[in-house]
Amino acid sequence: MGILRDVHTREDLLKLSEPQRACLCREIREFLIENVSKTGGHLAGNLGVVELSVAIETVYDTRTDRLVFDVGHQSYVHKILTGRQETFSGLRQFGGISGFPKPAESVTDAFVAGHASSSVSIALGMARARSLLGENYDVVALVGDGAATGGMIYEALNDLAVSKEPMVVILNDNEMSISRSNGGLSRHLSKVRSSQNYLHAKRYYRTVLKKIPGGTAIYKASSRLKNRLKQVLMPGNMFENMGITYLGPADGHDLPGITALLAAAKEMREPVLVHVITRKGCGYPPAEEDPTRFHGIGKFDPVTGKSLGVKAASFSDSFGQTMVDLAAQDRRVCAITAAMSAGTGLTEFACRYPERTFDVGIAEEHAVSMAGGLAKQGMVPVVALYSTFLQRSYDQIMQDVAMLHLHVVFAIDRAGLVGDDGPTHHGVFDVGFLRQMPGMLLLAPASLSEQQRMLCWAVEKYNGPVAVRYPRGGQGEYTDCAWNDDVPGLCVHRQGGDVLLVTYGTLVNNLLTAAETLEKEGIHAGVLRLMNLTRFPTEAILAQGSCPVVIIEEACSGSGIREALAWQLRAAEPERPVYGIDLGSDFVPHGSQEKLYRLCGLDSGAIVEFVRGVIPR
Repeated sequence: MGILRDVHTREDLLKLSEPQRACLCREIREFLIENVSKTGGHLAGNLGVVELSVAIETVYDTRTDRLVFDVGHQSYVHKILTGRQETFSGLRQFGGISGFPKPAESVTDAFVAGHASSSVSIALGMARARSLLGENYDVVALVGDGAATGGMIYEALNDLAVSKEPMVVILNDNEMSISRSNGGLSRHLSKVRSSQNYLHAKRYYRTVLKKIPGGTAIYKASSRLKNRLKQVLMPGNMFENMGITYLGPADGHDLPGITALLAAAKEMREPVLVHVITRKGCGYPPAEEDPTRFHGIGKFDPVTGKSLGVKAASFSDSFGQTMVDLAAQDRRVCAITAAMSAGTGLTEFACRYPERTFDVGIAEEHAVSMAGGLAKQGMVPVVALYSTFLQRSYDQIMQDVAMLHLHVVFAIDRAGLVGDDGPTHHGVFDVGFLRQMPGMLLLAPASLSEQQRMLCWAVEKYNGPVAVRYPRGGQGEYTDCAWNDDVPGLCVHRQGGDVLLVTYGTLVNNLLTAAETLEKEGIHAGVLRLMNLTRFPTEAILAQGSCPVVIIEEACSGSGIREALAWQLRAAEPERPVYGIDLGSDFVPHGSQEKLYRLCGLDSGAIVEFVRGVIPR
């Protein structure tokens, strides 16, 4: 790491010769592999943007220029080059640097970026603010990793073209979402149009014509002629048809070439889209061979690429197997996901039933509305989304599913705290907004077998909108609860006459551990778990004893059930003391789930302390 260790600012980067920058890229890859192998994180995408990131940091000063990522898990190289090399060993660890851009962490991080397809909109807002305030800095949006499949990108590009704001959009194409241009003439024209001579000639031609009488009209006429000719020779470039200058495709691993191209695009002072071809996992054979596995990976052996963690059965795996079984029994069952087939456990389903698998790309709104159409015409669609990304489809759930009481099943993965990915990915808001949907039934299993039974019940027995939410990873240890064909209700895990602890999902494991500790102190704590979060079994809860109730949930204040359940309990028994513990009213940082439980007061020790404080001795 002879060169990398001396690169902390843009000034350090500019001092390097071309051969030294090539060496720097090799060292960055070694640095990424070494560090991510210890912390886990997003590796393949970052290995693919090493040269591109070095070029961006060379052309732009990200301390003042605004670099907006989309999606932000490609920001590791940017962090390494902007003063966070020494703290990189704490990547995604509690108290360490984030795995996504974070303005509070560095002035070079222009904006938070944990969800996809918003970068061009944000960057255009920054460009307009610059113009309105008369300031001088450059704005660039880096779009990649499938984000261009989201419709919001095209809404923003359409507005950008009309605005004429000087701004560069870099489209990082890893050949997984947007195809290369085909044909020898197309490649030749792309190469010519991306050359320095072409760009300088274009700017000179425009400048000269605007200085002579009638020159503006001549320039417009010649541009129209050029565009017509271009559409004949190289049709289908939607970006230029929208009014955005298109440069590329260019080799994203050719550092001198991409640096020169970005410098030229910057000088054009108009909306420009630079199309860059990169390869995920570049420079690390295990990641090149399996970029999906190395998209987001835990700790691994940097020599072999083999994961070090023990693979345990997860809720995602269980969901996928259950879907295969359901589809075998009912040809109406189909699966919809948004660029998350592997993450949600649908890989095998997609192999067995490709005609009934719809991966719509990063387009959650479309996924939900399409599910409404499928359900209206007799299919049974199961929409598999991460909780954090389900937020993007709030309106579609309300208007296109709930309002018609359609039988759409939502499989909500990564519910609750997800750990190292942090506040952009915690699934701590879905309970609140799904409970607002009239007619929506929300189920919360706490084991793999219970999840399987709930999914089968939701598909086969229920008729209406229903969501089954479950966390990342697997289950804890406790006894399942059975129910008949009615809506799942209350599960009594432990009886106790001094206090009733009420929760839902896998958080019940923390309550059971706390109850065992309290029992040793002479406090008899009952542990109750709600299996559905829509229809509260108020009478059944109150029938467990006349003692205080503590409602404990893995949701932000106002985004769960605490307030609503407490209101119903007090309405039935006004004198009954009802307390609550949740994640609080702020966003929860990144870190291991255990440390975040401790931070927010949801670990067993904190629950014990809380109960000691509210139980009369």
